[in-house]
Amino acid sequence: MKKRITVEILSSYKFLKVPKELIFNLEKYSKLSTTAILAYSLLFDRLELSAKNGWINDDGEIYIKFKRDIISRLVRVKSKTTISNVFKELKAVELIEERQVGLNMANEIYLLQTEFSENQISDEEILNIDTNISKASETAEIHGSPFFGRPENGLQEVQKMDPNKTNIIKTNIINKKEPPNGGILHEAVIKNYSDCISEKMSALERTVLIELQKAAGYELLIKAILIAAMHNNRNLAYIRTTLKDWIGKGLRTSEEVDGYLAEWSVLNKKAKTNRELKVKKGANSKVLNFRRTKRLTFP
Repeated sequence: MKKRITVEILSSYKFLKVPKELIFNLEKYSKLSTTAILAYSLLFDRLELSAKNGWINDDGEIYIKFKRDIISRLVRVKSKTTISNVFKELKAVELIEERQVGLNMANEIYLLQTEFSENQISDEEILNIDTNISKASETAEIHGSPFFGRPENGLQEVQKMDPNKTNIIKTNIINKKEPPNGGILHEAVIKNYSDCISEKMSALERTVLIELQKAAGYELLIKAILIAAMHNNRNLAYIRTTLKDWIGKGLRTSEEVDGYLAEWSVLNKKAKTNRELKVKKGANSKVLNFRRTKRLTFP
């Protein structure tokens, strides 16, 4: 029988470090795969050893010598193409840089600092995301919601929604009771996320979705997922910001959100009409001025 970990044994374990920004900064790192995060953690773990080996350039920057085939084995990746894509992921979000030194020699790998975002999920939100979303919505400066623009009259402009797409949102929400355990992700959320956002859900994505489900309920979460897909913003940051916008406006049910979108649709139509009239009036004024100028110049 396997022995359970005790307090005494716990201190003897060594762990890889994962910068919190890679987990909670969903704006920049939301598309980073778990394999890429693990690879960065492995590289980060080598920094201290590299410093001891004197692998430091003239600017005091530490570099790592780590062959890709070794990293590939450690992150449980067999394909050279896959590990190459992992490095491309890390470079795309400015987490690493590589410097070639010679044939059959390991590249010098430089780790770049992670970026903090004002909008990233905080420790407090993880503990009580519902309270923090409400507070954030009340205090943060809102520059328009993720699917709203802002026309000249100051009203937020709702993008026109196809009625059929609205029906899709309604029919995709399976009419089942909320899971009794707050730590269980509703099966309808899993299905819609898999169909619309990502076929494979990582452990991190599941954790964030569970917290969002606790904050907003599974029906609103599904609606936010579908809207994210409709607007081709398939990431958790967009979904979270959408829910934050709704909750900040006191919308807690699917019906309230539908009513809100319908109301803004009417206001948007009026704003659009006003803009068209203003443009038309401006064009007519230019034509009139041109005719007056022509009469004055050529009597």
